[in-house]
Amino acid sequence: MLNKSDKGITSVFRNSQSFFKARAAILMLFALCGLVFASWASRIPETQIELSLSYQRLGFALLGSAAGSLVALPFAGWLTTFMGSGRLTGISAFGLSILLSAIALADNFWKLTVTLFFFGVLYNCLTIAVNTQAALFEQKAKKPAMSSFHSFFSFGGMSGAIIGALMAQSKVDRLTHFLLITVSMIILTVISVPFLLQKNKSLEVTSYFPKRTIFNYKEAYLLLVVLGLIGFCGIFGEGAMADWSAVYLKQVLGTSEGLAASGYAVYSLTMAIGRLSGDILRTRIGDIRLLQVGAGLASISFAVSLISESAFISLLAFAGVGFGYSTIVPIIFSIAGKVPNISSGVAISIVTTIGYLGILSAPPLIGFLAQLFGLRGALIIIPILSFLIILISPVLKENTNID
Repeated sequence: MLNKSDKGITSVFRNSQSFFKARAAILMLFALCGLVFASWASRIPETQIELSLSYQRLGFALLGSAAGSLVALPFAGWLTTFMGSGRLTGISAFGLSILLSAIALADNFWKLTVTLFFFGVLYNCLTIAVNTQAALFEQKAKKPAMSSFHSFFSFGGMSGAIIGALMAQSKVDRLTHFLLITVSMIILTVISVPFLLQKNKSLEVTSYFPKRTIFNYKEAYLLLVVLGLIGFCGIFGEGAMADWSAVYLKQVLGTSEGLAASGYAVYSLTMAIGRLSGDILRTRIGDIRLLQVGAGLASISFAVSLISESAFISLLAFAGVGFGYSTIVPIIFSIAGKVPNISSGVAISIVTTIGYLGILSAPPLIGFLAQLFGLRGALIIIPILSFLIILISPVLKENTNID
């Protein structure tokens, strides 16, 4: 028979086991987000050719996904609070896996655009739900963890891009490829969702606001807008890498389909590595400085890729872009999830709404500019927006105790 001390030890052990399982489940779901997105992104060049889409029509088709993401954002935060982030994660992941296969069945511009719209709706519901889970984990762990979670998004993206490159190189049709990913996602979702965290209403964490735990709503929302603007600049670049890196390598530099698809894999690999070390770097050099260094590296690297005529140098430059962007989104989501007096789901939804305007505007804007100036000329906007992050970031220090 256990005495009180033994029962206490057993309880702690069980809690630590549950905590470990929750972390593993959240990591897995972040990986699935990256996997499904990269699986689609890796076959965009083939989709463009099969459906005979111009740069402009491809851009507007991709706008379908961005529009779906934007439509989902106003109610995704509410759904996260009302349903719980765990339940919303399961429903979104299941629906998203089905829609991935549906993309391959779209045989014209309009069907593709509509399918991508609903794909965008569920994708953003999923990302907001899992980021809310990550913010909740950070609060319970009382230490930075967001960057490591996002590293698994990048590992998932890298895996999806590599699988996509191999499938494209082996001439495996898109439907077969996407069906395999669909089945894998459903299995892993069923395994992961039961171990997600439940919100503790009494939990209060103000690690970013130790001297100021009360914000009025105006101050809180202004802070979230600033975070959203930084997210806009970074997410615009991330979306451009996903949507246009393979097209750039194939159409501008004349690489094979397999090598074109590998561009996003290289970018995802370095982003994953950067995110694995991101939590340590945040502790050592501070969030604002890390935002500025990362944005500067991304801006310079992307500029190099546009200047070079070599596919090899462009791949190396994409690696630099991945390192540069790696900690931007985790930092802004981590801060947003801890703003006092606003639920994590709603705060992350607000920041994501503003940030994802970057994804909404990137496909049609780059597609339109590419028609006028060529794809290389259109992509100059990416290093410009990355540089703007350096200028915006110091505003955060004026409103918080963030270093």
